[in-house]
Amino acid sequence: MGGYNSGRSGGRSTVESCAFVLDITHLRRSGCLVPEATCRSQITWTGEDGAVLLTITPRARLAQQRGTLTLAYERADYWTGRVHQIETTLDLVATAQPLGGQRCWIVCPRTGRRVTKLYLPSGALRFSSRHAYRLAYQSQRETPSNRALRRALAPP
Repeated sequence: MGGYNSGRSGGRSTVESCAFVLDITHLRRSGCLVPEATCRSQITWTGEDGAVLLTITPRARLAQQRGTLTLAYERADYWTGRVHQIETTLDLVATAQPLGGQRCWIVCPRTGRRVTKLYLPSGALRFSSRHAYRLAYQSQRETPSNRALRRALAPP
């Protein structure tokens, strides 16, 4: 009876189940967050069969400590199937780091928290933080013995 990972199921959606994650680190590395400049790029998520699932056109404008990130995309409503053209502007803030430099954050439009990632779960139309969508981590569903077993079996 039972076995590895046969315990807790159901509950809240998880971060790992979100197909669309907007990461500020990815935007910075792709050159989209350049201070004192307006940048345009495109982010595309594809499925396993190569079909385009979602394409976002972010436009970032970053000054010294503040900036904006505008996302433009279209998303079909889960219930009606109607396609919505969505354009939303998010606030960006930068904080000084103890050893120099700055860290850039996205301000969640629903909670006002500084975050590095925004999620778009299935059925949702707009990106928000994991706190706003009440997303859990997969490890929060594991029993203590399953968590220890997963760590023991993980490659070094």
